This record gives sequence, structure tokens and C-alpha cells, in this order.
Amino acid sequence: MTSVTTILQGRYELQQLLGQGGFGAVYRAYDRRLQTTVAIKETFDHSPEAGQQFEFEARLLAGLRHPGLPTVTDYFMEQDGQYLVMDYVPGEDLSSHLARQPQGRMPVAAIMPILASLLDALEYMHTHVPPIIHRDIKPDNIRITPEGQVFLVDFGLAKAYNPALKTTAGARAVTPGFAPLEQYGMGTTDIRSDLYALGATLYTLLSGTEVPEAPQRALQDTLLPLRRHNPDVPTQLEAVVMRLLAMQPADRYPDVATLRRDLPTIPEPSGKLVQTHAHREAQSAARSAPATDSAPGAGITTRVLTPALPDSLTYAALWRRFAATLVDGMLILVCSMLLGEVIGLTLRILPTIAAWLIGALLVWLYYPLLESSAWQATVGKRLLGLAVTDLYGNRINFGRALVRHIYRLASAMILPALAFLLRLVRRPDLVVALLALVPLLFANFSATRQAFHDWMTGCVVVQLRREA
Repeated sequence: MTSVTTILQGRYELQQLLGQGGFGAVYRAYDRRLQTTVAIKETFDHSPEAGQQFEFEARLLAGLRHPGLPTVTDYFMEQDGQYLVMDYVPGEDLSSHLARQPQGRMPVAAIMPILASLLDALEYMHTHVPPIIHRDIKPDNIRITPEGQVFLVDFGLAKAYNPALKTTAGARAVTPGFAPLEQYGMGTTDIRSDLYALGATLYTLLSGTEVPEAPQRALQDTLLPLRRHNPDVPTQLEAVVMRLLAMQPADRYPDVATLRRDLPTIPEPSGKLVQTHAHREAQSAARSAPATDSAPGAGITTRVLTPALPDSLTYAALWRRFAATLVDGMLILVCSMLLGEVIGLTLRILPTIAAWLIGALLVWLYYPLLESSAWQATVGKRLLGLAVTDLYGNRINFGRALVRHIYRLASAMILPALAFLLRLVRRPDLVVALLALVPLLFANFSATRQAFHDWMTGCVVVQLRREA
């Protein structure tokens, strides 16, 4: 690492180390020639290939001009080091601002104007020819000046998007919790990678809790819906953030323009309205048609969404879930008995014991394997036209399906076990069977028809087609 007392190019006097990672460092420096403060990014990869790539991308970034991006003014290589010079942005980053919040999170109304500025900057980068991907969006890299201007800073990992190339080693430098899975070398990054990082940033600012690291989510997704942490977040904004955080790029928003159309209108603390592109269109349409749903005193038509299922899906009726549960239970029972007989005769053990062992294995594998498969459903659910998804209609992974099943078993066993222990009746078989279904009745009192195990894991059971 370069010493902070070094003078580079006989011009730039390094004054303070602002930040450092495994692939680079950022300094505040004084430009003696222009007598101004600048920021200098040093890249640690000194290979010839990295040098060529650095020069190409430095020239690319130097051509960017946007009020939400610092201007790149110079680049050079010195003593095997690679340096990018850009405007120094005074003020405070959002990580520091978040740490000072009394509740450990930021109000929704304070975030919306910041988000609007970030979207403008990202759209400018992503629609550049060639598209430019930031690759390191996080609260540390979002600065608010004393005048209130929002800047997206630190272009150390920014790359021109080339769909023919895999993610390079330098671009795979990641910030845990903010980088998508493909940025760990498990695919090609594109503009949707930035949108994942934006979603992780919004989730952190609104909840005060960081998103689990992407590889961990791939094994077992423990990410809770945003409103579990902060009920003040509108359901429509929650739907946007959770879609941004989809593990598969195809499940995220394809671009900023599409994202804008789903954003709500939120009052700022001053009482002004932060209007997104979608709501400006809605206002225009409202001039020629009467508004049907409007917020009191807002004077603007708004959309309020419960978790955003696609139009082809609707929440499953309780009777369908009961019927699917009975079908699956009978299927497991019959398979256990038949296989128990075959294995019992083959291995010369009691068929009853073999049936119990097979049944236990099937109970643990049947549900999570099928509900995380392309079917997204057990045989019973498939027959009744049902599927298990997250709150926004996306397929869940095996880890989440397994955790959901564990909650299902736990909730279904507690009440029957209690009934059996208390000996409520001489023969509690019927009572046990009925009480095992009680947790499912929880779905009858939820707007999204979530049973207890669905609610705990952020899942819903949906019907694949709306009934006529």
C-alpha cells in the first residue's frame, strides 16, 4: 500500500486513507497544481493484463458526466501502482448516518429522495454505451454532501459490461451482504447485479439489518420480508426491495426503468411529495379519468399492493390446502407400507419397522425436495393446482423449503403431543389428528393465506390460475 505521505506524479499529496479493501484503497489527496482536494483510488492488481484493463476503463469513466457521480479527472500508473483521480465528495456516507439513527434504521420518507438520485445515476451508467456496472453499491459508497446532494462514489470495481466475458478476478471483489451470488464467480455480472446491491442497501437502511451473504442464502435463505423488521415500510416498497434481492438475476427487475414503475409515492419530512416516473404517469392519466383510490390530502392517485404476486397467481383457498395435505399424507402412507413390505422381505426385518423408517425418511425428503423443484409443489398440491412460492411468486430454494417443513412438523406436533400427554380422551387418535391440522387454520386469518410455517419463512401457497 502507498504511504499517505507520498506525493504522486509530483502533484497529488496523499493526506488521508479513506478506505481499504483486498483489491484497492481510496485516499483523500491535495492537487497542488489546481489547489483543490481530490479522491484517489489505488488498485492493487499490478499485472500487465490488469494494467491494460485499467487504462481502458479509466478512459471510459473519465467520459461520464452526471450530477450524482464524481467526475474522473486523471489516471496514471506509477511504481507499478494504478491510480484513478476523481472529485472528492465532502459530507457523510449513509453507513455513518445510519449509525446515528435512534431506531437503527432510516425513515422511509428520508430514503425516497436518496433512492431517486441513485436511480438516476444508475440509469445513466447502465444505459451508457457500453453499459457500466458499478459492482460495489452499499451505504459506505453513498455520500450526502452538506448541501444535501447525493453521490454514488468509489468506481474501483466498475466495469464495462461485456456479455461474452465471465466476471474477472478484480470484479469478483465483494462486500458480504451486498454482492449477488454471480459476483462470487458463479456467473456473469450485469446491470441486475447492481440492482441486487441496491436492494441490499435499501433493506439495510430501512431495517437496520444486513442481508445474509449470498452464498449462505443459496444454501439456506433466511432473509425475512422487510416489514418483519420495519412495519412502517409500505407493502409496495417492500415488494420492490424483495424483488431486487431475488437470488436468480432473471427474477429481479431487468432495468431501472422497469423498477421505477413499481415505486410508491412517499411524503418527504417537509411534506413535499417525491414522485416517481410511474406516479407522474398516473397523475397524467388521472386528469382524464376519475381517481378510484387516493390518499387523503395527497391529491394523487396511488397504488397499494399487498405482496406482488403475478396476475396468473392467487392465494390458495384453505380447502384446497386441506385436500392436498390429505393426498400427500395418504401417498406417503401407502408408499411407506408397500416399500416396507418389499424391504422387510428382502432384508428379513419386520415390515412394520421398515415402513416406519421409510415413512420417516419420506416425510423429511418428500416436501422440501418437491416444493423447491421445478414443480414447486408436492403431488397433492400439483393435483389441486397449487404451488409454494415466496411472497412475490418466485420459486424457493431447497434450504428455505427444508426450514419451512421443519416449522410445519414442529407446529403440527406440539398440540397433538400435548393432547396425548394430558390424556384428554382414552383414545386420543382422532384428537391428535385434528389438532395436527390446527396450525394450518392459521392461514384462514391471514390476508395472504399463510399458515404458521409459511409466515415464519416468508412463503405462500398459491393457486396457479385464477378461478373464473
